Amino acid sequence: VAVSIPSSCVEIPASAFGETALPPEGTAQVPHFHFWPIDNTVMDWGWCPEDDTAIQYLANNATQLSNDIKNLRMHDGTGTHYGMKWAVSLLSPEARWLTDHLVELGLAPEAHYGLPRAWEAEGTQKFIVLMTDGQITDQWRPVDPTHPDNATVELQDQSSDNRVKMTRRDDNLSAFYDQCDLAKANGVVVFTIAFEAPQGGRDEMRTCASSASHFFDVEGNEIN
Repeated sequence: VAVSIPSSCVEIPASAFGETALPPEGTAQVPHFHFWPIDNTVMDWGWCPEDDTAIQYLANNATQLSNDIKNLRMHDGTGTHYGMKWAVSLLSPEARWLTDHLVELGLAPEAHYGLPRAWEAEGTQKFIVLMTDGQITDQWRPVDPTHPDNATVELQDQSSDNRVKMTRRDDNLSAFYDQCDLAKANGVVVFTIAFEAPQGGRDEMRTCASSASHFFDVEGNEIN
């Protein structure tokens, strides 16, 4: 029996990359699948992470955040534009309703109430630190989200009839730069790190950074 297994991600429409707001209400859920060949030693199955390694937001415990980073597992493909979109949106004052709601539910520290402040708020500085080990790729999806093979067989190895290229790399790259530009236009300081990344990834990180001195191209222990 084919069962639809939801993922921890929502689809971000192309229109959302032209603004700083969170993805709109009613955004579709991403199906659970894996496209590229999996390396089980460092990766978990799925295009997006399970809940235990999902995004950590509204956190102010440095030790806990460090542990979360150390325990991260890799997932499928490189969607740097999605990471940048979430970074910008969660710094946007348009996300304040979400922060306040989570505080009221006891799911976020009370110190976060009223955040994020306005872009231009006095005494406020916003930062993004973005790191990649790859370059932005095409984005693929299964034609049939409920196909049982999606849970065990990489989409790349399934019949070509069961996969579709949702967006091209060039379009994803443009969406990425739109978010980088919006961040910098609103006064966000953007640091970027290319960790043993290919040339394409290094170029992307260099272009997104606030300046040449905000970009780091590193290998091995240089990450420190």
